[in-house]
Amino acid sequence: MIRTSKNIKTGDKRIHSDMEGDNVPPNSNTNDCNVDVFSSDLQLSFRYEEDPRSLFIIGYHRFLGRNVHHKEFMRKHYLNPDEDYLAKESCLQFALAEWENMINTEVINDVQAVDVFQMNQELEKPFLHSAFNEYLLEEDKKFEGSELLEHVKEKKKLLQETCQKIYTKMKLFSDQLLSVVSHKKSASERMMQDLFLSFVKIFDLTIFDTTYSPNLGFHFHNGRNVIQSEPDAVILSNTLTPEMEIESKVIAVVKVRQNYSNDRRNEPPDKKLKVRSVARDKMTGNIAAEHVDPLLKGEHIGEMLAVAESSSVFGQNGVFGFIVQGTKVTLVSLETKKEYFEYLKTKDKSKLFEAEVTYSKECNFLSKNGRKELIPILLGMEKLVNL
Repeated sequence: MIRTSKNIKTGDKRIHSDMEGDNVPPNSNTNDCNVDVFSSDLQLSFRYEEDPRSLFIIGYHRFLGRNVHHKEFMRKHYLNPDEDYLAKESCLQFALAEWENMINTEVINDVQAVDVFQMNQELEKPFLHSAFNEYLLEEDKKFEGSELLEHVKEKKKLLQETCQKIYTKMKLFSDQLLSVVSHKKSASERMMQDLFLSFVKIFDLTIFDTTYSPNLGFHFHNGRNVIQSEPDAVILSNTLTPEMEIESKVIAVVKVRQNYSNDRRNEPPDKKLKVRSVARDKMTGNIAAEHVDPLLKGEHIGEMLAVAESSSVFGQNGVFGFIVQGTKVTLVSLETKKEYFEYLKTKDKSKLFEAEVTYSKECNFLSKNGRKELIPILLGMEKLVNL
């Protein structure tokens, strides 16, 4: 990965290209790029899907193409979930209900320190004295009279082990939330990124902060230019190869910003017009995900393209993404093809191929409804680890 210092101005790393008409700066970083540039130069179309779960399912099936094995896997483990999925969902739904009693807001500035402190203290308790254990005792009552059956024993054991894992990871999230709330006025972007990372880990997903790994690199080709990328984080699927080496593939590319969606009501009319002139839904003509800034869209699309060219768990068919603004999460899918990346390299106008970017609405993981909407998405992604 070729990384540029955050203190270096964009352009200082650029070199001349002999490709006339390239709109994307030669040998640049994806942090240089606005969606205005990408949408025309890279043949992108846009869609908006209100329901994040629908976006995930549609994206998953499109990414898989004709792969029957993977489609069967999706049907069995997500649309028709197995015991492992159901145990996790049950424990998470209980955790959601418990959490709701303390944290249920849209704005982190409205979170009361005393509520986070109380939640943190509750999660300090040994598991056997926690609300989770009380939940398991209630679940046990459903099996009265059949406790000796082998499949019942296995189900009870799975439920307990799952709740214990979630309990531990919820404490890590609570610690980070307490740190953010304690520094509301001075909370850094790094603190907000760590907060989202700790939230994702509750779902047993491997999320990797790439900013600490200068040798982890992604890039894609645009004509003769190589566009370097440094995403904030990636959700990974790690497998062991026959050569006994770890192979990491990316499920989702994460972009984090400290602040919530920009409030554009006070912006000059000419700037508002510019914002509404790009990234329009190809079906409705409305702007796709107006709550995401064009520059942020451009950076994130570049990062997803860089991953999709060589490092996606779906091959070159696409990749998922998350844009996190404060605690509001937008699910994104990028649908591509091998032919599309070949077109980017050759820029052969006689063989145009298009990539499609789809955005969901925002889900706030500080709110009850936001967490409820994110649960099936993150549990579904956890199943992709086994592809």
